[in-house]
Amino acid sequence: MSLFLITVKSRLAANLTVMEKGMTVEVSCRDSELYANGCDRIAIGFKIKSKLY
Repeated sequence: MSLFLITVKSRLAANLTVMEKGMTVEVSCRDSELYANGCDRIAIGFKIKSKLY
């Protein structure tokens, strides 16, 4: 498993969710999970970080 630091590069707003430029989340998953499926841990990490989870 690898540790990734995912950073939002531009402001995103969709489905009542807003991610501001510069928000980051740190997730660990296999490389293949990250690129093939989008790795659910990324979405969960951002939800926890923004207190929407």
